[in-house]
Amino acid sequence: MPEIDEHIDPNGHVIVVESGRYCLEFLSLAQLDAAIAFFEKPTGSTRMDPAGGDHWEFQPWQSRLPKGIVNAKNRPRILSALRSAKELCRHDRTYRPASA
Repeated sequence: MPEIDEHIDPNGHVIVVESGRYCLEFLSLAQLDAAIAFFEKPTGSTRMDPAGGDHWEFQPWQSRLPKGIVNAKNRPRILSALRSAKELCRHDRTYRPASA
């Protein structure tokens, strides 16, 4: 999911969101928020302009999502699951993100 540049805490919690045949893993609420923001937008191309960019510009995290996850049928269901996971993490007192 969304890239992070922070140190990974091996004792932290990973957020796993399952919806239908899709399973997504997040290392922090920041990653979860980025995914929610992506799924809230209308569907569009995830490709970026290849003119003079680094590798990450050619293949952002959105282009590595499983096939079919962003189609009109699955998008609302995935978005609902992501929002539910965010609320569960906010109310879980033992939650600690994997990124420090």
